[in-house]
Amino acid sequence: HLNSQIKKSRKIYAQKSKILADLLVEKFGGKVEILKTNSPLYIKCKFNVKLSTKEFCNRAEKEGILLIPANEKNEFPEIAFSVATVGQKSLENSVILLEKVMKSCE
Repeated sequence: HLNSQIKKSRKIYAQKSKILADLLVEKFGGKVEILKTNSPLYIKCKFNVKLSTKEFCNRAEKEGILLIPANEKNEFPEIAFSVATVGQKSLENSVILLEKVMKSCE
C-alpha cells in the first residue's frame, strides 16, 4: 500500500513540476533556464539577471514567494521551487508574482 501511495505522489509532483517549468519558460523565455533535478518535488532554475541568489530570494519573499537558494556561487541566481508546498492552481499566480521580482531586477 505504501509503494502505491509513493508512486501516486511521485506522479502528482511530476505533473506539477512539468506545469511549473512550462509556465516559467512561457513567461520568461530566454531569461530562465530549467535545470535537472533528481526529485519531482522541486524545480531548479537559473534566472538571467545580475543579482545574487540571496537578494533574488529576498525580493521574492517580499512578494510572498518562498524560494530555496540552490547555488550562491554562480553569477546568476539559481533557485529551487518546492512544488509540494504550492497547490496546482496556485502555480500560475506564483509565476505572476515572480514576474514582479524580475521587473524589480531590471
